[in-house]
Amino acid sequence: MDWFEKLNEYFPVEEMKSRQHIELLLKDKVGIYKKLEDEKYVLTYVDHPSFIFVDYLFVSSSARGEGLGGEILEHLKGNGKPILLEVESLEQAEEDTDKRLRFYKRHDFNLASHICYCRHHIFVIVGIM
Repeated sequence: MDWFEKLNEYFPVEEMKSRQHIELLLKDKVGIYKKLEDEKYVLTYVDHPSFIFVDYLFVSSSARGEGLGGEILEHLKGNGKPILLEVESLEQAEEDTDKRLRFYKRHDFNLASHICYCRHHIFVIVGIM
């Protein structure tokens, strides 16, 4: 099973980017959008100058409980930047939602009551007259 299949099998469909989208980010945002993986885990994240945004963190079921997820988070914390990540809302709870929340709380993450995104898009419209 490749990295995308692992993510796609584990995460709720509403949360998944397409393979093409992730591959485009990796290609176009070299050094900013990153992917680390081995047979036990997949991590994709944004390494912004002022923060880290964890897009996907997957640890295989056979490796859960071994401390690997915590090691990955500690590695990211070593950058000295704030770390942001998302977990599906409790209203949309999947079977593993509570496990994810407990895992992040054990590793000193706090649940935000809300977040705001500010997206900047540049559109170029070309008209032929």
